[in-house]
Order: sequence, then C-alpha cells, then structure tokens
Amino acid sequence: MFTKIPTEIIKSKQISNLEFRVLSVLIMISSYNNGHSYFGSFRLSDMCGIGRVALRKALNNLVNLHLVTVTQRGSFSRSNDIFLTLQSGIEFLQSGGIAKKAPTVDLNDSPSVDLNDSRVDLNDSRVDLNDSPIKIKDLNNLNLNNKNTVDLNDSPDKTNLNHHIAPADVAAGLSMPCGEQVAAKNLAKEECAGAQAAKIQALLPVLNEYFGELRPWIQIFEVNNKIGIRVLGGRISGVDLDVVKGFAARQNIIFSQQQYAGERIIAA
Repeated sequence: MFTKIPTEIIKSKQISNLEFRVLSVLIMISSYNNGHSYFGSFRLSDMCGIGRVALRKALNNLVNLHLVTVTQRGSFSRSNDIFLTLQSGIEFLQSGGIAKKAPTVDLNDSPSVDLNDSRVDLNDSRVDLNDSPIKIKDLNNLNLNNKNTVDLNDSPDKTNLNHHIAPADVAAGLSMPCGEQVAAKNLAKEECAGAQAAKIQALLPVLNEYFGELRPWIQIFEVNNKIGIRVLGGRISGVDLDVVKGFAARQNIIFSQQQYAGERIIAA
C-alpha cells in the first residue's frame, strides 16, 4: 500500500515531523472516504504511535495551517469528522502565511456555559416587579364584592347556573353510591358466597368417593372466589398428579401445588 503526499507538504518547514506523521495517516485513512476521517482519538493516536495529548497538539497545528478541519461529533475521544483541505493548506504554505492559533481541540470538549458570559443579565431583566400590571400594593384593594367580580345573581343567563363546576368535596359526595346501590351490591356478594358454599358442599362427597383412601392427601382451598385442590405430601402420598389434574378439569376447578396469599383452606 502506498500513500501519495504532495511535495509542498514534504518540503514545508512549518510542518513538524510529528505533524507530518499525523497528516500522513489522515491522508491514508481519508483516501477511502472522500477526504474524511471518522476515527476516534484512541484509534488515531494508536495508528500514529503517539499519545492523545500529542495528537491533540498536532491536530491543532494542522488546523492552523489550513490543512485539515475538525468538526465535533460528540465526544472527541469517540469520533470526529476530520476533513483534509490540502489544497487550501498548500496555498497557505506557499503564500508564506503564519499560522494563526485556532480553537483548541479538547479531548473532553463539550458545550459549556460561561457564567461570566451569560446571555441573561439579572441587572437587565425585561421583567420589572415594580412595573407589574398588578402591583403588590394594589392587592389590598381587591374586594370580592367589587363590581368587576362575577355575581351569580347577576348572570346574563341564569339557566347556566346549574352547569357550574362543583367543588371537589361536593363532586365527591355526588359520586357516592346511594343506599339502594350499596344494598344491591351487598346482596350480590351474599348470593355469590352462597353459590360458592353450595358448590363446595357438592364437591366434597364426589372427592371422597373418587379418591377413597387417598382423600386425606388432597387439600381443598379457596382463593379469589375460585375453588382449587392440591396434593399434600409429595411422592410419599402415592397420588398421581395427572389424575388429580384430570379430576380438577372435569369439575371446573383449579389444580395448583402453589400456595397463595390470602387463600382459605376448606376442611373436609
């Protein structure tokens, strides 16, 4: 692999050996990307065989010589757009121009806020407390009985008075269920509990007959208004779990070996 370097750059005395090395690497990299290099400082310094501080100084001088431009793309340590401007730099070198100090490329460069250069001057605030439309001293003159206040008895359209927004406590009272609603809800709960108890009573003899002597190893429980069964004792019970699962499916109840918070154990 070969890298072409303009003769003007090789002969220039304004470019140090370190800067020449960095520029040569940039020329090699950018030849694959239309003059652009997007390498981060870690990889670029490694390719040049120098430290990051030396790389920063070399890039600053190359920017001063108009040979490259550096566009920040987030953190300098990760990636930047370093673009070669060799023709502009060669013309600058041929003119005998003296490099002007360019903004330093900082490895930890990030937008900063200078408190000494703030655009907001507290001494030049456009908001003047003394020029407020309602001055503090005028607050004492506010009166709820003032003619400028809205009087419900003086409303142009008195039919809209029933549509005003009620205070929070009033609205809460209006949304509370009435006595009939509470009674109906309690009655529904009692009917549901009665149906559940009847189902359990009907299940017990079926369970006793189906499992026979293995019945003591079968536990009945109730959780979230659902009836369920589980096997106690594990393997020593001698109960086949698949048999219990099939029984639960036929009886439309749940089978679970897990214990639930708030469950109620139903005695035989």
